[in-house]
Amino acid sequence: MDDGFMLFADDRAAELKVHCPLCKKVYIDPFISTCGHTFCLKCIKDNAGECPLDAIKFSPVVKNIAVYEQVGELLVHCCYGVILKDGHAHPVVDTNGCQAVIKISEKHEHEENCEFKPISCPNDEECPKMFRKELEQHLQMCQNVKCPHHKYGCPFKGKKEQVTEHVQNCKFEGVKDYLQSLDEIITELKKDIITKDSLITNLQGTVTELEERLSDTEKNAALTSKRLDDLEERSTSIMKAVSSTTDNFEFVMSKLTLVEHQLGTNPIEPQLLFKCQGTFVGHKGPVWSLCISNDVLFSASSDNTIKSWNLRSIYEGPRTMTGHDGIILAVCSKDNYLYSGSSDKTIKVWDTKTLSLVSSFVAHDDPICSLTTHENKLYSGSLRSIKVWDLSDDNKLLKVLPTQNHWVRALAVSGKYLYSGSYRAVKIWDLLSMEVAHVLQCNGGSVYSLALTSRYIVCGTYENMIHLWDINTLAEITSLSGHVGTVYALAELSNPGGQSRLFSASYDKTIRVGILVFFMLVIPYLVPGLEYGSHDVRPNDVTARGKCHVSNCE
Repeated sequence: MDDGFMLFADDRAAELKVHCPLCKKVYIDPFISTCGHTFCLKCIKDNAGECPLDAIKFSPVVKNIAVYEQVGELLVHCCYGVILKDGHAHPVVDTNGCQAVIKISEKHEHEENCEFKPISCPNDEECPKMFRKELEQHLQMCQNVKCPHHKYGCPFKGKKEQVTEHVQNCKFEGVKDYLQSLDEIITELKKDIITKDSLITNLQGTVTELEERLSDTEKNAALTSKRLDDLEERSTSIMKAVSSTTDNFEFVMSKLTLVEHQLGTNPIEPQLLFKCQGTFVGHKGPVWSLCISNDVLFSASSDNTIKSWNLRSIYEGPRTMTGHDGIILAVCSKDNYLYSGSSDKTIKVWDTKTLSLVSSFVAHDDPICSLTTHENKLYSGSLRSIKVWDLSDDNKLLKVLPTQNHWVRALAVSGKYLYSGSYRAVKIWDLLSMEVAHVLQCNGGSVYSLALTSRYIVCGTYENMIHLWDINTLAEITSLSGHVGTVYALAELSNPGGQSRLFSASYDKTIRVGILVFFMLVIPYLVPGLEYGSHDVRPNDVTARGKCHVSNCE
């Protein structure tokens, strides 16, 4: 049932803005599509494969758990307690029906068992329909109780007492065992028929697919000859372009080498810097967060597990930590403890040496999508809230920071300030007073990632941009473009020569490298691990030399 036939008990649906951009109704089975937007699954399938917001091809990727759980918490009236009156476009409460107010996530179960649900008599469909609550009384008086052998042809009907007396003389009573054995044989034959029908359908589908492929092959063969001629012409053009590009690259590299020589740093060697050293395989879903502690890499996934990888031994397999009941969206470490935040709204504390669960507590009313630590405090971000926990006092809640404007997808600490990224803003909090000291406005959409260097505050946004501010004066310096997808993660790397490089990971399947001296993303690097069609790894959490802690919930 869609929200056009649901009567909401409050205005939370409008406040939370959980309406599908296509059908304009509260989300039904919300899915994130390949274009990055969230729609109802039915709306995606009914919209001819093209996103109406940016006119690109799209298809469903993964259920949006955060939105799904938000919708599930909305309160509605039972459908058996609302009616459509003449002249009204929307349902109103029926004072003679069910008065229950329930969560949408519990709506189906309640209505299946609602006392006001109209049902038929199990004895005979000729009996008038009634409410479920009236069934017990009806059965005591029902005149249409059938003989237990009615399915074999006995036509007798009557009251319950009459049926009991009839069964003793029923002609089918003496052969009931034989009839039951025939029923079992018939049931097995029906199952075999269904199985064979399924196999026939699959074979017919395979034949149809092969016929289509054969037709496509014939068409492609006719075009191949013409394309070969076109390729020969293009080949000459490409060789000229390659020659020109090589000359331009050598010119740029010579200039960069000259500048770095003047700065006293080593020249850039991209092929040496950016080479994949190996791949960890073991999770059954996308990886949402990473953390390194004492030569152990911890990875958190949508398969509800955390895996630990020993970075000192390539022969030792991962160890798995279980306990969460939802996607694990953020992890961070402090001393010998690992902290994990999940869509099940809990924070769990783990011993990094034994990998055992130390404690667990419900932290927020919504999924936890960012975590970071500083001294003896743990900071957690969720929908419209940041909470501060005392790690030295049994994880006691110290403070709830004032209401945020949206999801807090990124948290980072540097010096005496906490930095939080949310909708079009980076807020800077004084760690002593826990009050907002400054707000940096970001017009490039929601902030999905943060990095703090010795000189800059850097944030990545939903609108594919990277913004930089001076960390001391808070003056906005520049905005970097280049990515064509949401910037999910940032990390800064300083080399011995003092020159910093900024790494940015995006939904566009690339990691770009920028030299902060020049404020430009100079080297795009296509990362095979970010190809969603072949890998289940998302760059939503990066930690580089303690410089940046990033996490995301969407």
